[in-house]
This record gives sequence, C-alpha cells and structure tokens, in this order.
Amino acid sequence: MTKLKVVFVDIETSSLYFMKGVIRLIAFSDGNSEVITKTVVDDELKEILKDENILKVFHNAKFDVEFFVHNGYEVNNYACTLIMAQILGEKELSLKALCNKYLGIAIDKSMQHSDNWSVDELTQEHIDYAINDVTNTRLLYYRLLDELVKRNLLETYERERRALPSIVMLELNGIKMNFDQWDKVLDYDRELCDEIQKEVRAILGLEELNLNSPKQLVEALYEYGIKLHSTSDDELAKYSDDHEVIKLIRKYRKLMTKIKTYGDKMKTFLHGDGRIRGSWWLIGATSGRMSCKNPPLQAMPSSSREFFVAEKGNKLICADYSQVELRVLANISRDETLISYFNEGVDLHAGTASLVFNKPIEEVTKEERQVGKSLNFGICYGITAYGIQKNLRKFGIHISLEEAEKYRVEFLKAYPKVKELQDKLLRADGIISLGGRYWEGRALSMTQRLNLPIQGSAAEGLKEALALLVCNMKSSWKLVAVVHDEVVIEVAEEEAMEAKDILKCCMINGMKKIINDIPIIVDISISDNWCK
Repeated sequence: MTKLKVVFVDIETSSLYFMKGVIRLIAFSDGNSEVITKTVVDDELKEILKDENILKVFHNAKFDVEFFVHNGYEVNNYACTLIMAQILGEKELSLKALCNKYLGIAIDKSMQHSDNWSVDELTQEHIDYAINDVTNTRLLYYRLLDELVKRNLLETYERERRALPSIVMLELNGIKMNFDQWDKVLDYDRELCDEIQKEVRAILGLEELNLNSPKQLVEALYEYGIKLHSTSDDELAKYSDDHEVIKLIRKYRKLMTKIKTYGDKMKTFLHGDGRIRGSWWLIGATSGRMSCKNPPLQAMPSSSREFFVAEKGNKLICADYSQVELRVLANISRDETLISYFNEGVDLHAGTASLVFNKPIEEVTKEERQVGKSLNFGICYGITAYGIQKNLRKFGIHISLEEAEKYRVEFLKAYPKVKELQDKLLRADGIISLGGRYWEGRALSMTQRLNLPIQGSAAEGLKEALALLVCNMKSSWKLVAVVHDEVVIEVAEEEAMEAKDILKCCMINGMKKIINDIPIIVDISISDNWCK
C-alpha cells in the first residue's frame, strides 16, 4: 500500500468572503521540499487540488476551499487543522493560538488582515508571511495528528473530515428566499406590536412607557402591584396566568425579537441572486452539532419556511429523522421497553403516556399523549418538575408541581434502564458518545451530562449521513440547509424522485453507523418550498 501524499496549502485573499475577494497568493508544500508560492492556479496546482490521492491540509479548510471552488477549481480530499483542534476540545482555534500551545511557537500574524492583500503589488514580506503559514500548518498537523491518535480520537476526527465538504456546499450554494413576501408577514407582526404597546400603556396608565426598557417595566409593574426581581421571560412567566398585562408584555417581546432577528437584519444577508448564504460551522456547539449564524438559518420561525423556495424548474427535497434522539437514548440505555416500542412501531408518546397514567395505549387521551411527549423529550435534558409544568403550559395543560414531579418519577419507573443510565452519567468522570467523542465530566452541568451523549451521538449520525451524501449526490444537486436532524437539497424537477431515494438512503445508512440495532425512520418530501 502506497503512503498517501500530503500537501499543505494556504491562500491569502483580498477579502474574507469568497464572493467579494480574489486570491492574491497561494503557498504550498508537500512537506519534503521548500514552500512554493504562486499568484495564480496553474495546471500543476489545479491537478494537485483535484487529485483524490493527494491529501490537502489547510487551517480552516472551508475558507480556502470555498475560494478555490468559487473560482472554478475542483478540490478533493482535504483535511483541516482547525477541525482537528476542535475534536481535541480546543476553544482558541486560530493558527497563532494553536501553534503557541502545541508547538511553543509565537507566530507573527500582523499581515493577516485582508486589507494588507488589497495592494497593487505583493512584496517579499507578503511572500514570507504565506510561507510561514504553510510551514506552521505542516508542523501543527503532525502534532495534532499524534494527539488524536494518543487520545483515541482519530476515528472521531475522520468522521468530521469526511463531512467537511457539506459545509463548503452549504456556504457556496445558499438557499433562495422570497424575502419580500416574508417581510409582508412581519408587517402584520409590526402592527400587532404597536397595538400591544398601546394596550399595555393603557392598562398601566403610562402613555410614554418604553416596553423595551427593563428598568421602566419593573417600576411600572411595581406601581401596578406586581413585584418583579427581573424582566426575564422565566420571571414574567410566573405571573402570566394571573395578569393579562404580563401575557401582553411577553407576546410583545417575542414578536419584537422575531422582527429584529428575521426582518431587517435578515435582509442584509440576501444576495443579488435572491439566495441567503449563512456562515456554517461543522462543529458549532459543545455537543458536536452543526451551527449557522449570520443569519441563524437553523432557528428560523416555522412560519418563514414557506418563503424558502426552489429555483424555477427545481424542487426541494426535505428529509428529517423521526425521534432520532430518543432512538439514541434507547440504544445507549438498552431499556427493553423503549427498544420494543421502536422495534414494534408503537406511538412512543402514547406508549409513555400509557405507562405513566397506567392505562392501555388505546385509551390514552390527546392531552395525556402530550404529557408523554413532553416527558420523552424533556427527560433527555434532565427536565425538572418545574420544567415539565412550564412545558405543558404552552399546550394549555395546567398541572401542579406535585403532579409534574409524579409524572417525572413515573417516567423513570417505566423506563428503569434510562434511570440507571442517567445515574451513571451524573457520576461519570467523562462522557462518551456512541461515535467516540469525549467530554471531561468536571466541566459539565447536570443537563450537559445527560444530554451530550444523546445529542452528540445524533450529530455524529448526521455527519455520517452527510459524508455519504457528499459522495453520492450529483454535481448539479445542491445541499442548501441542515437543521440538526433535517437535510434539504435542491435538484432539477426531473431528478427529484432519484434524489429523494438517494438522500433517504444516505440518511438511514449514515445514522445506522452510530445507532446500529434500532430502526431509523426518515420522513421525506418533495416540495416547491422548505416545508415538512
């Protein structure tokens, strides 16, 4: 078996964004020779980037790869020292910080800013800077590789590396949005905010009250007879059932947050082609889940989804895992009842309700099923009696704290292996996911101890699915969105059925690499917009 050739690459650009800047300098080395610099991608470099038998190593690979691909160059088989550092639990991810920690090298990054690369002519200082970046990336790569092997995390890193092209695709492709139509929906919310503000001012007898000022609100409500410690939503919720004015204030705040985040701010991310391109991170949370910001596409209000659309002649294929975190819980806990429910296709929420309320499944009411659902999803996070009470209140189900605690206890009696698992996780020195990701126990909260192995394992299954999808999708298909347990691709209408089958197959087979003995269910649809 021939040893894989490794080439270390770094580019310098006139902007941090691939749609605005140009590549000014490329530095690369195979590790056994001097660093070569070029101002253009010539045939030699083009072949290196394209060759699947050459591993290209970058620091923050998505940045460099996006510039190459946007400019028409194919890049295959690449690695990322930034992702390696994340797998090792690092928070400071700059090349400077990592070289300092792992190599004891203090590197000069004074030339890093893109303004330095907008000059007409590059100097020797520019060239030396790029050469140093490649040299340090090479040293860092082998040092981090040793550390991953030492900590038995190489397989965990490889999973992330195989999924890395999905992030590049998401940022390059974006997703089309009919923003003007969505903004009209927000106009209704803006009018509603004005009406609510007038109503609150009338109730409190203060015509000039600023609902956005916590200080003014606390004082006004004190005069009205409601003594608050703060204006946090949790604090306001305590008084919401008894005071209409508190209900109105909470509604106003929710609407204002929605308008600010998903209105004018959202519009700034809309490109000339009508597509919104977010900033995606492969490991965006402690759990290992992906994240998206600027804008937060993963947290869009459900009412906005119909305005995310396919281009004319295309379709969106929307697929999401059914109850994937609960399937992970069943796999980790080995609870016989939980496993049997999944294997037999039982409605899990109704099943839980039947155990908690001690009645046959067919006699479970709609309200009792909702209790079962809240318990199923809440227990993963170590939900308290207060949390159960608060959660059910959203669905118009009002119970006492005593009843909520009784439900929680009954749930853990119904699924004894889940209770055993949680007791074990709360005492553990470290937490490990099904795919081998590790978290140091002393740094974790109770909720994190209970949830990280579940959420983290589900995230690993999704990464396996994305890695398969990257290899199996046609070059004309576009990956446009990923939300925790959901994947959306855009394809030509005539290829929709083929794409649907391939996406579903990749998602099931990817998750099965993590959850190997519980059925994986994927709900999938073909649509003109991003709707389930």
